[in-house]
Amino acid sequence: YNRTACRPILNHKKFRFIICLGKLMADASSRPLKVFLCHSSSDKPIVRELYSQLGDEGWIDVWLDEIKLLPGEEWDLEIEKAVEEADIVLVCLSNGSIDKEGYVQKELRFVLNIADEKPDGSIFIIPLRFDDCAVPRRLRHWQWLDYFPRERRQSAYNRLLESLKARARKLGVIFEKSELRPDPTIVIKAPVPAVQSKESESNIDI
Repeated sequence: YNRTACRPILNHKKFRFIICLGKLMADASSRPLKVFLCHSSSDKPIVRELYSQLGDEGWIDVWLDEIKLLPGEEWDLEIEKAVEEADIVLVCLSNGSIDKEGYVQKELRFVLNIADEKPDGSIFIIPLRFDDCAVPRRLRHWQWLDYFPRERRQSAYNRLLESLKARARKLGVIFEKSELRPDPTIVIKAPVPAVQSKESESNIDI
C-alpha cells in the first residue's frame, strides 16, 4: 500500500463529493417513516389489512397496538410515546368509532395536542374514512381521504402513499431505491496514481 501514491485520489474533489453523498444517503435511509394508526377496535379488520399493506412497502414503520404493545407494558405511556415519535398519524374514522366513547377519543385528544406542536404546513394528521361517516369537527380542517368503497380502495391507498411520500421527502427518508441509483451517463474518473518503475526504485538512496 503506497499512501503517497493514493493521496491524489483521496484529495480529489469529485471523489470526496461521492463519499459525502454516500454518507448523506446512508443517514437519510437509516430510518423508516413512522406511522401511527389511531383507530377503534370495531375497525380492526380493515386496520389490520392497512397495517400489512403499509408494512410491505419496506420504508414504513407502522405502529399498531396489538402488534407493538408487549405484555405488561403500560398502555397509556406506550401509546403516548408512539404518537410523540410518529411522523404521521392516520386517524381511522367510521360510523362505529366517531360516536363511541372510550379510549379512542382520549387517544385522539392526545394526537391533536401533538399536532399543535408541528410546524405549519406539515402533513401530520390524515383522517381516513372507512365509510360515509361524518368527520368530527376537530378534524375538518385537514383534508380527509375516503377509503371506501372496496373497489376504490386501491386508488385511495395510492393517494395515501403520495401523502406519506411527501412527508418522507420533508424528513429526508428514502422511500424508493431508484433515488439512490447514479446517472449511468455520468462517468467520474479519479486520477490514476503514478507507479514507480524498477529502474527508479534502484536509484533511491537507502
